[in-house]
Amino acid sequence: MSLSSRFHTTDDLLIGPSQRDYNSAGADRPLEWERGGGNFSLYAMRSPVNEHDRHGGVQSKESITMRTNRRFSLRVTIATLVVGLLFATVAGVIAIALLIRGRTVIATAEIIQREISTRITEKIQERFGPLGGLLREYQASAERGLLPLDDDELLTKHLVGRLRYDPRIEWLAFLRADGSAVGPVRMPDGTIQAIRKEAGESGQVSLETWHEDGRHEPTVNDALDLSAIQRVEWFQLGAESSEPVWTPPYVRPIDGTLGRACALAIRRGDDLVGVFGLGFGVEFLREYFQTLKIGQSGRVFTVHPQHGEILVSPSQEDLDRLGPVVQSAISALPGGVDELIPAQLQMTPISYGGVNYRVGVERQHLAGLPPLVYAVVIPEDELVGFLQGYLPIGIAAIAALLFVSVVLAQILARRVAKPLREIASDLERIGDFELSERPVVASLIREVAVVSDSTERMKASLRSFGRYVPTDLVRDLLQQGTEARLGGVERPLTLFFSDVEGFTGLSEGMTPEALVEALGDYLDLVTVAVKNQGGTIDKFIGDGVLAFFNAPRDDPNHVANGCRAALELQAQLAVQIPHWETLGRPPFRTRIGLHTDEVIVGNIGTAERFSYTVIGDGVNLAARLESLNKAYGTWILASKSVFEQAGQDFVWRRVDRTAVVGRAAGSDVFELLGSAGSVDPLLLEARDCYERALERYFKRDFEEAAKIFAEAAQLRLGDRAADVLHQRALSYLDTPPPDDWSGVYVQTKK
Repeated sequence: MSLSSRFHTTDDLLIGPSQRDYNSAGADRPLEWERGGGNFSLYAMRSPVNEHDRHGGVQSKESITMRTNRRFSLRVTIATLVVGLLFATVAGVIAIALLIRGRTVIATAEIIQREISTRITEKIQERFGPLGGLLREYQASAERGLLPLDDDELLTKHLVGRLRYDPRIEWLAFLRADGSAVGPVRMPDGTIQAIRKEAGESGQVSLETWHEDGRHEPTVNDALDLSAIQRVEWFQLGAESSEPVWTPPYVRPIDGTLGRACALAIRRGDDLVGVFGLGFGVEFLREYFQTLKIGQSGRVFTVHPQHGEILVSPSQEDLDRLGPVVQSAISALPGGVDELIPAQLQMTPISYGGVNYRVGVERQHLAGLPPLVYAVVIPEDELVGFLQGYLPIGIAAIAALLFVSVVLAQILARRVAKPLREIASDLERIGDFELSERPVVASLIREVAVVSDSTERMKASLRSFGRYVPTDLVRDLLQQGTEARLGGVERPLTLFFSDVEGFTGLSEGMTPEALVEALGDYLDLVTVAVKNQGGTIDKFIGDGVLAFFNAPRDDPNHVANGCRAALELQAQLAVQIPHWETLGRPPFRTRIGLHTDEVIVGNIGTAERFSYTVIGDGVNLAARLESLNKAYGTWILASKSVFEQAGQDFVWRRVDRTAVVGRAAGSDVFELLGSAGSVDPLLLEARDCYERALERYFKRDFEEAAKIFAEAAQLRLGDRAADVLHQRALSYLDTPPPDDWSGVYVQTKK
């Protein structure tokens, strides 16, 4: 549709379908234009707007009154606050007193036990947590052949270096399946002595002292029981497990103190090569427990995780004094220490020697470490004394409550003003159509709540309004302080029409929910691509999208921006389609038509309902160009007006000179290949070859044109346009077109 210069607009514009409708509506005058030799009229009228309709969607006064009646007036709020502050002060004093009196011995003992348990757990994990990882490291290195398992000299040197580097480990050994073994031991005096044993149960055992410079020499150590290496428990346990395994506590032959060992088997296939083991003493716990005294005589002990006997105590004196108390608590456990649930505290009251104790026993299973059982012994009298420490806290809390009461009274005014300031700030931003999703701070004051609630409802309404009409249009209306009225103007727009290839077939078999979700994701890509280039979404027509550029805001680069939006959409689809296919969604491949023309844009409809849209013959041509992609196997086709006005930033291919369905006049159509500098040179070569063929075609040299079109088809496989023009040129060889032929091919299918 091409409009004549006789087109005019009024403040309120109503489109009437007929002269009768125009007359019945009382229109002021017709607006005329010509199309295809016929005359058409656009009728405009001024129509009164019902005041209620102007403010449609506003909630009733009764509903607002019901909601605000649930709020408190400012006077009641202040009175309630003052009384509440006094009540809070008194209630706080009473609550603190009850809290102090209500603290029970058991609750306090549990708090202490949890704290002690946490500290011990952290200490153990810090010191020995990574040791199981060391054995896994050795296992991985052995599997990759990085450890000299068969070379005693090199293996001993490596293990000695590790032992010297890591002071937590007190011995490190590798015992082979044939009975041979190597392993260094850190002696009480700090020297490192390495044991070697030959294969067999009766294999010879030797001992060497290793110095820091790598020298080593035979030595004799009568204090070290070398016979212990003949059969070691850690070897048996490690050989039977595929994971690091810990031995029960044992008496170390080095110094007679308790120790723990961890072992991990090394295999080649199903065959056992040997077992790596490491060990350490737990004497450090004794020193640590000496720092964990609770009160005057409360102490911490560790207990054997199976048998229940005391393993580590702070001192011999503490063991003599409180050992029987711990053993009594262990004996009182329903299933013994072996049946304790990990991390579940078992608190037991014990009376011994005229003193009442609380004994907390807890079992911990730490990742990568053996199970540990702790026992914390606290005299009940000292627990009561412990509670006395809360009295200063209570007094300080009462003073703090009184202080808070005064401060709250002073900040009352600010609490009232804060939501009002936020409301004012929101209202200022609403003038620019910047609608914050963050709600205003809630208030129990009725007057403030009414304003806040009204503001939130207004923002929600405007956000909804913005989803139906272009955001820029709504922002302009708000800034101008005017209402949307019927009306349209004639202006040049770049029209963008897109449609999904084979959408009907793709949607068959999909549930409505799945189809709506998939289509929503696709339309979101189209919307983002258009908006990123300053365009306006006119409407969604099923899977089709009509958009335009240069309205409602002026855009001097609207033609180039329309092209960029088309390229951006195709680029996004190239990324998303493989992802959609992995999700079982249809691949929404999209054809796009671009056309620049003078069309009518504005609020089109009736006084009661209208939409911001475009009308005109240019819109139909954009849709026809989109559909024309099917004939040529292209994805973005543009009219000559777009090609001429888009600028130098794009790469094009002239496809054909054609007249789309419904139009008598023909024009060149162009395929948008990409942005300048980003198109594949092979594609450019195919484009140049195609356009050479097209020149011969327009000059009626159909034989040469067919030949070059065939070459273009070889350069760009799957180029339907080259195949179509090749076949058409061949057909014109047999049946030449008339002498007045201008190269225009009239399309007969949409």
